[in-house]
Amino acid sequence: MRDKRARIEVRADMEISIKFPDAGDVIAEEAERFRRLSVAEQAREFGEVIEVGFRQMHDNPQRAAIESQILEAELEWQEAQRRLFKHYGV
Repeated sequence: MRDKRARIEVRADMEISIKFPDAGDVIAEEAERFRRLSVAEQAREFGEVIEVGFRQMHDNPQRAAIESQILEAELEWQEAQRRLFKHYGV
């Protein structure tokens, strides 16, 4: 596996060159790594990502606005479900 860190080179003329790995290559490698995980490991990884997102939201100074957007999206989804169930008689 290639090293995913940025490489920093300082040349003799003291010009600094920073090279980042190709984002597509990094994403492809991560996707392949994820596919090799068991279902339980994949579920754990999803849970960790969700936990990090909630932690970031909790620590965000705009937490109230974020929570308001989440609630609005949830209410829209519930209304869409109600219309769907009403239309199809479920």
